[in-house]
Amino acid sequence: MPRFLEIDLARGIAVLCMIVYHFLFDWNFFVQSIPGFYAGFWFYFARATAAVFVGLAGVSITLHANKQRANGRGWRGIAVRGTFIFLLGMTITAFTFLAFPSRTIFFGILHLIGTSIVLSIPFLFRPRLTLALGLLVTGSGILFYPPFMQGLLPFVPVVLPVHVQSFDYVPLIPWFGVFLLGMSIGHAFYPLGKPVNGLGWQKGNGFVQFLAFVGRKSLPIYLAHQPLIVSILIVLGFIDIARVLG
Repeated sequence: MPRFLEIDLARGIAVLCMIVYHFLFDWNFFVQSIPGFYAGFWFYFARATAAVFVGLAGVSITLHANKQRANGRGWRGIAVRGTFIFLLGMTITAFTFLAFPSRTIFFGILHLIGTSIVLSIPFLFRPRLTLALGLLVTGSGILFYPPFMQGLLPFVPVVLPVHVQSFDYVPLIPWFGVFLLGMSIGHAFYPLGKPVNGLGWQKGNGFVQFLAFVGRKSLPIYLAHQPLIVSILIVLGFIDIARVLG
C-alpha cells in the first residue's frame, strides 16, 4: 500500500494519545484511582483517539483496495488482511481471559477493525453507498445505546453498545460506521489511491517524521505498549506483581 505522510502523521499522533491514555488507565486500575477518569475529558479523549484509529483504518483500506485492483488482484487479499487482524484480537482475548477473566476483551478495537475490513468488501468501490451507510450506522449507535438491548441475543454485545465489563469494548454499532466514514474520506481525498492536488506531503521536520514513523509502526506498538507500561510500573515498584496475577 502506498504511504502518505499525512496519514502516517495522524496515526502517529493517535498512537501517542493512546499511550498517554493507557498509562493513566493502568495507573487508575493498578495503582491509585483517578477521580472522574471514566467520565468527562478522559472519556471523550479515549473515544476520539479510537475514532481516529478506526477512521484511518477505513481510509487505508480504500488505498489498499485501489492497489489490489490496479495490480489485477481481487478482494481475497483484503479478506485475509481483515482475518489476520481479527485473529490478533483473539490472541488478546485469550490472554485477558486467562489473566483478567472479569475484564476479558472479547470484542476490542482489533476485533472491530478486522471485522470491519471483511464487512467493507461489498462497499469498496461504492463511495456514495459507503457514506450513506456510514452516517446511518454511526447515528444508530445513539439509538441503540439503551441498556434494555443487553441480553436479547448472545451476539448483541458484539453489535450494539451495551454495558459490559471489559478492558476494551468497541461494538460494530457505531464503530463500523466510523470505519465506513473513513472509507468515504479515502474515496474523497485519495481517488484511485492518489492524493488530490496539494494534499500529499513531500517533506517534514524531524518531529513530523518521527510521528509518521510511529504511525507506520502502530500495530506492533499497540500490541507491545500495554505489557511494557505494566512491566515498567512493576519494576518501579508501583504495582505488586501478585496483585496483577491474582
